[in-house]
Amino acid sequence: MIAVDASLQDRFERLVKRGRPSDPANWQDFIEMDRRDRGENEEDSGQQVARCMELADFKINNNGSLEELREKVEEILKKIMRRPSWDEYFMKMAALVAERSTCLRHNVGAIVVKDKRVLTTGYNGAAAGVKDCFELGCLRDELGIASGTRHEICRAIHAEQNAIIQAGLHGINISGSTLYCTHTPCMICAKMIVNAGIKEVVSYQDYADQEARKFLEEAGVELRKVPRPENIIKFKD
Repeated sequence: MIAVDASLQDRFERLVKRGRPSDPANWQDFIEMDRRDRGENEEDSGQQVARCMELADFKINNNGSLEELREKVEEILKKIMRRPSWDEYFMKMAALVAERSTCLRHNVGAIVVKDKRVLTTGYNGAAAGVKDCFELGCLRDELGIASGTRHEICRAIHAEQNAIIQAGLHGINISGSTLYCTHTPCMICAKMIVNAGIKEVVSYQDYADQEARKFLEEAGVELRKVPRPENIIKFKD
């Protein structure tokens, strides 16, 4: 969604210049129309332009010339149509995998990649065939256990662990691979990552386990942080 706005004065002058019979005839009428369109003292079913503009992915200030407006639109189109980098591509995949999570605290997704090919995926959730936290609630919340501690008091298997388990289950060699994960690993996951031969971990969000990061560094596993991927998928039908 792209929102285009300008100052009240500029918009009024353009409206007067346009000269449509249905346009407000004076400044006061214009101000009243603007307030109505923006939803001030209006029902929720009204225009609500201000709310729409707050939700916009891009905003353009159109106080300049028509040529300046074209340049701003072209710049946004470049961003919208740009192909994602490999990091963005795989991190967005990990975020999509996280939607399958059954954890009530954190939705975590992980994918293992080698030579730009996805080998396995995993999300945090209960073991196969047992009830998950959607059904039973979160025992860690009930006991007031902080994130990053007492991992044994949890029904969930972490996303990184599930991605590694899938490799073992299906006989996939993940040595020398990169693990993309929405969160940085905990210590248990970090140990598994090292022994699985994974050489790099890429994430955009920190998990509450500083020791795990130190452990990965000591073991020679590179940990990279990248920006959070956009919450939209862009493609042409």
